[in-house]
Amino acid sequence: MCLRALSDLNSVVQAFFLNSVRERGFLDYNKDGQVRKVLNISKETESSMSENTSCLRNFFVYKCLFALTFWNHVSLSVENKLLTPSNNFPEDGSDHNIESLPLLYANKPRSKSSSDWIVIQNTTESLSLSEIRDGSVKKLIALLSNFRQGSGLQNLTLTNVSANWNALMEIFQTVWHSSIEYFSINRVTQLGDVKRYDFDYSGTSMKALTVKKIHITDLYFIQDDLYRIFADMNIADMTIAESEMIHMLCPSSVSPFRHLNFLKNDLTDFLFQKCDTLIELETLILQRNKFESLLKVSFMTSRMKSLKYLDMSNNLLHHDGADVQCQWAASLTELDLSSNQLSDAVFECLPDNIKKLNLQNNQISSVPKGMADLKSLEELNLASNRLADLPGCSGFTSLQFLNTEMNSILTPSADFFQSCPRVRELQAGHNPFKCSCELQDFIRLERRSGGKLFGWPSAYVCEYPEGLRGTELKDFHLSELACNTTLLLVTALLLTLVLVAVVAFLCIYLDVPWYVRMTWQWTQTKRRAWHEHPREQETVLQFHAFISYSERDALWVKNELIPNLERGESHVQLCQHERNFIPGKSIVENIINCIEKSYKSIFVLSPNFVQSEWCHYELYFAHHKLFSENSNSLILILLEPIPPYIIPTRYHKLKALMAKRTYLEWPKERSKHALFWANLRAAININLPFSDENREILLTFGMVLVLNSFWPSVAVVPVWEFENMFCLEYLGLSAMMIRRSDFRYIKHLRLHTVFLTLEYFSLYEPQSLTALNTRSLHIDFAANRNFSFSLLYDGMSTSENLKIVNLIYTLSYKHFPSPPLMLLKKIKTTALILDTVDVQWAIILQIFLLIWYSPVEHLTVRNLTFRGPLGELTKYDFLPLLSSLEQLIPSDGSMKALTLEHIRNKLYYFNQEILYREFSEMNIASLTIYDAYMPHMLCPNRTSSFQYLNFSHNALTDELFQNCGTLMDLKLLILQRNKFESLLKVSFMTSRMKSLKYLDMSNNLLHHDGADVQCQWAASLTELDLSSNQLSDAVFECLPDNIKKLNLQNNQISSVPKGMADLKSLEELNLASNRLADLPGCSGFTSLQFLNTEMNSILTPSADFFQSCPRVRELQAGHNPFKCSCELQDFIRLERRSGGKLFGWPSAYVCEYPEGLRGTELKDFHLSELACNTTLLLVTALLLTLVLVAVVAFLCIYLDVPWYVRMTWQWTQTKRRAWHEHPREQETVLQFHAFISYSERDALWVKNELIPNLERGESHVQLCQHERNFIPGKSIVENIINCIEKSYKSIFVLSPNFVQSEWCHYELYFAHHKLFSENSNSLILILLEPIPPYIIPTRYHKLKALMAKRTYLEWPKERSKHALFWANLRAAININLPIAIDANKEQSDVIHTQ
Repeated sequence: MCLRALSDLNSVVQAFFLNSVRERGFLDYNKDGQVRKVLNISKETESSMSENTSCLRNFFVYKCLFALTFWNHVSLSVENKLLTPSNNFPEDGSDHNIESLPLLYANKPRSKSSSDWIVIQNTTESLSLSEIRDGSVKKLIALLSNFRQGSGLQNLTLTNVSANWNALMEIFQTVWHSSIEYFSINRVTQLGDVKRYDFDYSGTSMKALTVKKIHITDLYFIQDDLYRIFADMNIADMTIAESEMIHMLCPSSVSPFRHLNFLKNDLTDFLFQKCDTLIELETLILQRNKFESLLKVSFMTSRMKSLKYLDMSNNLLHHDGADVQCQWAASLTELDLSSNQLSDAVFECLPDNIKKLNLQNNQISSVPKGMADLKSLEELNLASNRLADLPGCSGFTSLQFLNTEMNSILTPSADFFQSCPRVRELQAGHNPFKCSCELQDFIRLERRSGGKLFGWPSAYVCEYPEGLRGTELKDFHLSELACNTTLLLVTALLLTLVLVAVVAFLCIYLDVPWYVRMTWQWTQTKRRAWHEHPREQETVLQFHAFISYSERDALWVKNELIPNLERGESHVQLCQHERNFIPGKSIVENIINCIEKSYKSIFVLSPNFVQSEWCHYELYFAHHKLFSENSNSLILILLEPIPPYIIPTRYHKLKALMAKRTYLEWPKERSKHALFWANLRAAININLPFSDENREILLTFGMVLVLNSFWPSVAVVPVWEFENMFCLEYLGLSAMMIRRSDFRYIKHLRLHTVFLTLEYFSLYEPQSLTALNTRSLHIDFAANRNFSFSLLYDGMSTSENLKIVNLIYTLSYKHFPSPPLMLLKKIKTTALILDTVDVQWAIILQIFLLIWYSPVEHLTVRNLTFRGPLGELTKYDFLPLLSSLEQLIPSDGSMKALTLEHIRNKLYYFNQEILYREFSEMNIASLTIYDAYMPHMLCPNRTSSFQYLNFSHNALTDELFQNCGTLMDLKLLILQRNKFESLLKVSFMTSRMKSLKYLDMSNNLLHHDGADVQCQWAASLTELDLSSNQLSDAVFECLPDNIKKLNLQNNQISSVPKGMADLKSLEELNLASNRLADLPGCSGFTSLQFLNTEMNSILTPSADFFQSCPRVRELQAGHNPFKCSCELQDFIRLERRSGGKLFGWPSAYVCEYPEGLRGTELKDFHLSELACNTTLLLVTALLLTLVLVAVVAFLCIYLDVPWYVRMTWQWTQTKRRAWHEHPREQETVLQFHAFISYSERDALWVKNELIPNLERGESHVQLCQHERNFIPGKSIVENIINCIEKSYKSIFVLSPNFVQSEWCHYELYFAHHKLFSENSNSLILILLEPIPPYIIPTRYHKLKALMAKRTYLEWPKERSKHALFWANLRAAININLPIAIDANKEQSDVIHTQ
């Protein structure tokens, strides 16, 4: 070793000697740089140099011997050690302890004047230098030139280098052709311009290059010249880190790169797209950049045939699912996607052959089944996500290691190891475990797993309930009885009965059966009408109005309402039940028909009305029509005031109608009656349907014209056609050419907006647009032609609001037509929008100069692309334009707001700092620069007038506005979608903004891990948006004291630490899309009014939330994975007590667990107290059984169930006997028109009136009477059944005597049975005498129902009405009985013989 050191020492001394004599002019060189001769060296000098060399050698030999003696005891701490010759060298430049030879030079502080650099390390194999300035680069190059290939130096580290571009490239070129294999250069400041450099890559020993923290002070260069140098390097290993690099070119030829590390730059999705030359690349590290699309990342790797490891951590990656399938390198086996913004859809876009996958710190809530089939996957890291349970292994059959720490798993699945048999280690600790019965299985799983749970028991601690917080799972025990569900299964039937009872109670209380019955009758009527008249379904209006009133108000209706409406010219046709109901049909059917055939429904409201059951029916069906047909058909007449307390509960529709609709009130004064009838006729006013010949079509014409005035294929419309359209406001024209005379005929018109579409434009005469008198002008120019700037100049002189689309100019700025000198005095435009602008930068500046001096107050430029041919536009041509712009800034213009959106730059040949300075010094109130890839913005030099700044969607970092005290008036600052990382620095940025009220930092990379330094926010800040960042619980240490609205949505917050934050002014807090497992308290937020905790991991929210947060007016807690169990019942009851404070209830509150209840809304999830209280369940079991038996017995007695059972039995026996006696004659043949049922006490009326009047005459009605048609020998019940079945109708003569007869009851029951079994309309009711309700027995509830539903005939006392009575009765019975078989045969024979 010492011999080798002496050999290297000789080389070093020789180099030192040669350098000294070269400086003194002692050496002469030939053209090849070789020493030709030594000039003018005296003997004294030569002797002195030999003597010094000998002394130096002796000194080194002594040191070397000393080092050999104590070799094993020497350990040197070296700062910024160069990477050792190994493939596993460190990437962060950290300090390391190494064993090496003693330093040749002492490492002690030296002044700049005494040394060209500081030596950090100097051994036979490694050299580390620091503090290299531009003046010492030549000496450094001279030193490095001596380490030719074959020398011992292998590692070189340069730190704190300041040099221009050429000097830096000379260092690289010298190192490239030396013996150095590992070259590291840190903290480089490049002072000069970057220019094209022809780098010689041949003959190098270099294996690895590390470049960190490059700072280029002058961006006056073409950046491709810089990227090409690095992209074409022929080495295996390259690192460029922390250098704000925005791109890297694909190598020109097949590259030997095997390891690329671009840590902490500004690279985007465009990197290495369609790059075929990185086929040997094995490791690619791209963490802490600005990648967004996982799909594009997969395409980037698809052509890297050897890629094995890819690190994409700490980016902005997301994947929302796409029709295009991801394409990964087939060789990729390790992938790091941690700390991104990936959701469940990431499993659609993963490499098939992946073995190690890191998805830590994303937004994954579950592993979708069947989505991923990664059969080779062995290690999966899902820590710090939003999982609510352990994932299965259906798609990961080879999985061996799984990490699910720091998720939201309260109760892990106990069957995990059964579904994942190959898993050797599970890391599931540090989750908010809920110690309950369900966790017992998981605890037993640990005992059976054989130590597969990593971190057990210290990492597995109870988080819920509050009383068990901090208890390790191994110490948590519950008896088997406390978790036994057998008793719940036993009581399932009882709970069902209770639920039935509750439903029955609610149905009775809300009168649900009544509404169901009415709906059923409505549908039955519709169905029956369809079957009877299927071709006449379209309802034809026959009446103007149907009248609904109580019988007690009939006098007013008949004496006042009907006469006043039906008389006169209007001749209103009214439908009244007494004269328009059809006998034989049910009352409900008659009501429905009348309502449907009437245009309006008039309801005469009074206290009598709300006491009438039939009025309720009529109101219900009319209301049904109101909503089903979306008509306005109800007219309410308030005959007498109705006290609210007498309105029954079931009349809630009437209450709603009277509250929402205008009604007519019957005036007591006779003088107002005429006005009442006029208003009523006006409400009814309608012409009943006419024929199609009388219908008319009305056309309207508006004063909005859109004309293709000069379109080639359309006839030209002369502009003078618009001359007399004085109301014209909007005019749209398209043209191929515009001349000055085109608009002279409409210049007197005051237009609001003129649209000009110039898609095929060829000619414009200046001053043509100035003839227009319009407030707004919209010009859509051709996208494939050079813009005519006269349109811009004339447009600004014509309208207040000007918008120009497609301002594209491909010619040089030298051909740009400058604006006329007098233009500024003519400009009227105050709001200017330029959309899709593509011109040279110099033209942009001239247009901006014009606008700045003009009256324009609001300028918006969208989709701006500036460029310039580099051959024509030089630096010296560029500087005058910049100086003109600098002269512009101090002037006081009219500009108030400037908006630049979607800026793209095709020209890198400019100094960006000058550009930033021009924007920062603008004296305007509002500035927006959106989507411009802007990496920085300077602080104004003087107090700025900015009140609104929007720099969204750029590449700004934490260095923005640090120590900036000139933004005193700034109120709103929007910095979303940038690259901020430190919340602490953001707070310092705002500390001097004395007026700042609103700050938007959403969609950045912000984090805050806690620090000794306290955050300093602007005291005026009241609204802060920190959504979509990487903030954890520690963020509550760094928040403004006076904040009122705080948005922390989509971060990594798992809880709100108690006592950490004291935000007394906070009113609105958004914690949606985080990792909360429970609702936070309000101990630090005493003024909180609005809280959003949606899309977290809250399974069972705390029920005492509103007690701890009494001022909260609205809680948004929906879209959480609620676990519907007994513990959730308290939260559901909380909603009922909160008075509508739960936002989104009930649609956003849905059960997620258990599987059987998934999708059920919480409002529909009910568990009785018995289901959640096992003690009460046992006590009530016996009582429920006893109550059930008692209820059934009471109902049987009350409803006379035994009687109905007996009658049903007799009916079935009769049917069975008849079937056995005549099995072939089962089809019943009608023999009678009607069967008569009556009481013997009413027999006189039947025999003297009913039978004679029906059987005589032409109709010859055949009646079945028990005295003459019952068959002797058969039972009375059997005779009744036979007569009813052989009769088309059944006539019941109702009277007080009828309801006292037992046999009449039998006959009514069997007839009612036929009514429903055959779905026939066979009952006719004749009311012979009024029946007081109190004398009707309970068992006659069918009679009550029939009389309430069906229309019946009342026997009139006046003899004059008897004829009408018998006519109606015959019409109801009217039917032709079947002709006998013999008669048919005889008739057919007669016809045949004829």
